[in-house]
Amino acid sequence: MGFPSRILDIGIQTMKRDVPSNCGVVYVAWGERYLRQAAQSARRVTKYPVALITDDPAFTDPAFARVIRKPLTDRHFYGKLEAMRETPFDVTLFLDVEAKVIGDVSLGFKAADRYGLACVLAPGGVFQLDGNEYVHYQGGVWFFRGRPVEFADRILSYASTFPTSDEPAFSLALDDLGINPYVLPVAFDLVAAGWIHPRTVRIWHGRSPIQTHLVSNWEYPFDRPDTARSPATQPPNPQTLSELLSQRSANTDKNSGHTYGPAYDAWFGPFRDRPIRLLELGASGYGGGDLLAFSEYFQHGAIWAVDHTLERLLPAVREHPRIHLVLADAYADQTPAMLGDQGFDVIIDDCDHRLECQQRAASLYSPLLRTGGLYVVEDCTRDSSRRLAGELSRVPWLADIEIRDMADAPHPADNVLVRAVKKGGPWEGGNTTPVVAPIPSR
Repeated sequence: MGFPSRILDIGIQTMKRDVPSNCGVVYVAWGERYLRQAAQSARRVTKYPVALITDDPAFTDPAFARVIRKPLTDRHFYGKLEAMRETPFDVTLFLDVEAKVIGDVSLGFKAADRYGLACVLAPGGVFQLDGNEYVHYQGGVWFFRGRPVEFADRILSYASTFPTSDEPAFSLALDDLGINPYVLPVAFDLVAAGWIHPRTVRIWHGRSPIQTHLVSNWEYPFDRPDTARSPATQPPNPQTLSELLSQRSANTDKNSGHTYGPAYDAWFGPFRDRPIRLLELGASGYGGGDLLAFSEYFQHGAIWAVDHTLERLLPAVREHPRIHLVLADAYADQTPAMLGDQGFDVIIDDCDHRLECQQRAASLYSPLLRTGGLYVVEDCTRDSSRRLAGELSRVPWLADIEIRDMADAPHPADNVLVRAVKKGGPWEGGNTTPVVAPIPSR
């Protein structure tokens, strides 16, 4: 067994604070469809190594740090048990191929390292068999320590009894062996249709699109930043903006539904320690998690946001001293004048994604850039990005137009960014008095 042996050694110690060193994620898949789906899900794992167990003799994908090839015990529900037999990690997160990491899962690793096994209750909570009632655990997300082969064998012994679902077998094996797992909150195995959406979703489990816009925006008061703490006690910031966006993935899709994080690390890195001004057009759709990430990354900067509605924003966004919210139509002629006359170092268009709207926004806001500032348009397609880049290249105050194309499968078709740089020139009218002028038409 991989987990009961250490329980007495641990006693009543508090849970270890550190994530175990040799931990990682394992998928088990076979058949081209499910192998590709596993690879798509694995690309969302950014902080831990990912291994694939398969009987396919040739499949490879850079999403996997290691591919373990072996005959599978079963090519249906019980093939996943090979994760317990073959994992290369000391502490493992097993995921069904359609389960996607979209938040911080470190609690699961720490819980499994201490208790041996951590899992999530199924929506119903219990099931009945032969007049007895059993706790019902979900079968698509397990954190476990070691290689619990005996537990895997016990689950498999019920395969003929439950040929269409492994979850009853999983739960009965726990009961047979007297294993009491650490129960994680539903946010660690959110089945799209099965639960009321909690806040801070960690693992989205389903083939439907990640619906982070449905997640509750309510926050516990003690979750908010404690501004009274001295700088010496403040936890260190993650190194990259990618990490900060991933941590906020329940309330922004910039590094979960899309993969903008690496591009933003490269483009925004030189601005990180400067007292910059950043403007985002359209920021409330997911709750404003990206605004919080920007405020953490640019600790000396001021973050501005324009949207026609602010109702969905998290309380932490509304109350943040360096986040300034403007309730207005982003495409109205008078809106740029509501943003003051200091100019911006970074402007991000995450508003209406139609090409004509992106062109309109660029004509209104790109003149507000300070010299050397960046104008970035999100959610472009390959076709619209080329057309938009052509329009921007004709604007006399913009230079270095770049298209960052990340739309190859399995990423979405609108996973393309367009970036332009503000250059100096007589058309500026000074950094503090930008002149709003239309983008030249074709």
